[in-house]
Amino acid sequence: MYRLKLLLLLLVFSSVGTTIAQISTDRPGASDAPTTVMKNSFQIEQGFDVNFFGTDTNQYRMFDMPTALRLGVTKWLELRLQNNVVSLRRKHTGENTFGVTDPLIGFKAQLFNKEGKKTSVAFVSMWGMPVGTEGLTTKKFSTMNKFSIGHQVTDRFSILYNVGYGYYGYGKGLLSYTFLLGFNITPKLSCFIENFGTYDDFRQFDTSFDLGFAYQITDWVQVDLSYGAGINWKYHYGQIGVSWNIHKKEKVKG
Repeated sequence: MYRLKLLLLLLVFSSVGTTIAQISTDRPGASDAPTTVMKNSFQIEQGFDVNFFGTDTNQYRMFDMPTALRLGVTKWLELRLQNNVVSLRRKHTGENTFGVTDPLIGFKAQLFNKEGKKTSVAFVSMWGMPVGTEGLTTKKFSTMNKFSIGHQVTDRFSILYNVGYGYYGYGKGLLSYTFLLGFNITPKLSCFIENFGTYDDFRQFDTSFDLGFAYQITDWVQVDLSYGAGINWKYHYGQIGVSWNIHKKEKVKG
């Protein structure tokens, strides 16, 4: 029991950082990493979530499976496709909605990531197509653009933050941010604690936190587990996920 408590304590005060393995993911947590996938590789990032959110009189339970597909085009550019299969239940009415949200297409560009430097910067631009299921679609074209900045403070400790702006076809849009602290427990096991939030329509500010860990089964396969909750609003979620990088193995000359 003592060892279990010690491991949980390490998980709370640590975060996902850069490990010696090859795979680099945007999971878990709300932050996108400041790195792109390897050139000529295809990466699948799959999550399985349960969410509870709303107000005292308007509560929701949502099961969803967010999927991100990432294709490395060059050393500094990747193409992206994201979508989410959702089962949403409105507790106050008992109404259920099942379907897909608006798919997002876009790219991530590596702006700065020089060898020997401890800071990396990337830009992410995603565009939503209003073709999702009724009740889950925004019915308007949307966009989310953000910068991702990471600092490798030591070999085991890192800091990552995102800042962005999104527009969903109505109102003034929203500002978003994330701030994540990371620690590598071992070369394969890393943990994180994160604060993230949005300033919707420049009127409503919602902020939350999450924590969890990621384990690299191989250099190219990662599994993760995380939990999050709202700080100034009613929100809880639990999530597990897996990421897999598919690439052409280089031939060893002999």
